[in-house]
Amino acid sequence: MKLFKVYQVEVGVLLSKDDPEYESYSQVWDHKNAYYDEDFIFCKKQDEAKSFIENYINAGVVNTYGILSETYLSEEFYDELDDENKEHCYDLDYSVENVIYSAYKNEKNETIENFVDNKAVNISNLENEEAL
Repeated sequence: MKLFKVYQVEVGVLLSKDDPEYESYSQVWDHKNAYYDEDFIFCKKQDEAKSFIENYINAGVVNTYGILSETYLSEEFYDELDDENKEHCYDLDYSVENVIYSAYKNEKNETIENFVDNKAVNISNLENEEAL
């Protein structure tokens, strides 16, 4: 089966440690933050995926996040991806190794980039933003 590279986008809101659902939403990505996912899309182009994240974060509340990762879809699903059909959720990949961009909005309404990687930082435990 032939596979095609695509860009998986997850957007949502990072939950605080005192949120009752923190534990269940911290079981993906780096297992250090709780990712309340609000939407997933797949894009054929990386710049389109990153732009979606940037727009989503700009319009969102504090702790709105976006994660962009590379993954692969079969030819059947890849051929379905076009401008009107990005919303399908196929097999979602939560591998931190595949993350190529991440960002979230902090309390100062600033966008903090690349907070998810192989050395992921738990933003819930930070005393100041400079640690990122």
